Amino acid sequence: GFPVVMKIAAKELVHKSNKGLIVTGIPDAAAAKAAFMGIMTRAKGIPADGVVVQETAHGNELIAGARHDGQFGPIILVGSGGILTEIVKDIQIGICPLSKAQLRGLVEKLKLYPVLQGARGTVSDIDEIIKVLDGLQRMLKKVQEVEINPLLCGKKAIAVDARVIL
Repeated sequence: GFPVVMKIAAKELVHKSNKGLIVTGIPDAAAAKAAFMGIMTRAKGIPADGVVVQETAHGNELIAGARHDGQFGPIILVGSGGILTEIVKDIQIGICPLSKAQLRGLVEKLKLYPVLQGARGTVSDIDEIIKVLDGLQRMLKKVQEVEINPLLCGKKAIAVDARVIL
């Protein structure tokens, strides 16, 4: 059903929205066709596997990731996500492994935390965010890096886009 989101499926490409390769709020089949044609036109010359269509999800946008850092070892990060990631610079970083209470502490230090608590009408389930963060730090046993951006947070936490480096 509609509305949907359409985006290019390109492994090497980050910041798809900056290049006009994500279209949101597509209300019907005619708009979906137009969105597809627009994405394909803007994606000329970009190696891609196709276009992904997803049901529109709502929630607060976070970035969540974990990686092996050359200086600190395994680290985890959480912050304001989506297009705000590089603008707001609201990121908290911890050295793994962290307990669930410590992960919650990272989330509570975010400038976005009052919004996650419902200050703008959308309450995010903090326990769902903690589950995702805990899962990411456990993934470091098998991967070099994992990043979810955005992680849409409401009653559930939904990974909208992710990148994994083995």
